[in-house]
Amino acid sequence: SDRAYQNVSFRLAPQPSFLAGAPGVDPHPAGGQGRSDLRVPLLGNANGRANVTLWAMDDGGTARGGNDTSANRTFLLVVLPVNNPPSFASLPVVRVPEGPAPSTGPREDPFATAMLAGPPDEEASQSVTFNAPVQVGGNYALFDAPPVVDAASGNVTYTLRAYENGYANFTVALRDDGGTERGGVDVS
Repeated sequence: SDRAYQNVSFRLAPQPSFLAGAPGVDPHPAGGQGRSDLRVPLLGNANGRANVTLWAMDDGGTARGGNDTSANRTFLLVVLPVNNPPSFASLPVVRVPEGPAPSTGPREDPFATAMLAGPPDEEASQSVTFNAPVQVGGNYALFDAPPVVDAASGNVTYTLRAYENGYANFTVALRDDGGTERGGVDVS
């Protein structure tokens, strides 16, 4: 029989908008005797659901009454969404003059812009918050009250000690409420 030398390909119809190409099959994956796995190439950040029909075709042709097409299998293909990481842009440096302790309360300066929970077409309903900034270097005595970043305005609020000078390095992360289910990422 020449079947051992025939190439088999798979067709899917209709082609869902979240697929990047034609499906493939991994015959008999490790430990999967008697079964095959369907591989479906996805577009980046795509998800959705579609009723599809799958069939196999070989290159043996239909000459002399041959049959090169399998029976159809129809099923619901579901690609679940995964949370994308939030993002923001920040000023590299916030500079303020040394001086007496402020009599009007804490300082508020611009710091972050373009705070996004992820792609707007997927995660517009999520909310974001900044984690408490963590000081990772510099003068630890600069602050009476440590910095806090507001996710709505992007401003950083802090209270300096009187007549202290120097620098302080902080790490800041933006977190969304989309979670980490199915490998999602909820922190920048």
